[in-house]
Amino acid sequence: MLVKQLLFVLTISHVALAYQRAYAVETCEPSQPCTWMYENTEDPDNPIVANGYCAPDGYCGDDGARCDSEDECYNHCASGICGGEGAACDSDQPFEHGQTTVTCAPDQGLQCNFGEESGTCGPAPPPPQPSGMKKRALRSTYPYKQFKYHPGAKSVKKRAGHHFYK
Repeated sequence: MLVKQLLFVLTISHVALAYQRAYAVETCEPSQPCTWMYENTEDPDNPIVANGYCAPDGYCGDDGARCDSEDECYNHCASGICGGEGAACDSDQPFEHGQTTVTCAPDQGLQCNFGEESGTCGPAPPPPQPSGMKKRALRSTYPYKQFKYHPGAKSVKKRAGHHFYK
């Protein structure tokens, strides 16, 4: 298990390092194909050219961009979206262009859910529900005006020919 955790940390560190060393890119039109370059750690003189799609924030390969493979994203591709449901992550902070942490797509309603070994992008858990005691406390004691019987009262009222004791 320790080896798996170490491997995950090294993988995330490598992705973050590649992300940090991405060359400055021009902004792009959301959902359109685009290209960016990042430093090749094995051969620094020949940068790697990556193809992908423009994210909603206007940068190529950022979280929220559509993707077909990991090569089209700065972070991870899952469910056809960079940082989509099922992608690996290491931070639950909101995504910002240029960050070094690996997060989830901001416009998909996803957050980084940390499991035993690693984080995975998934839907945010629902807010906690009040307990049964709390639910009863929130309910009105008398949701409507109730009739209260008073045995000592002897007044009689006539309504449509019927006699009622109050």
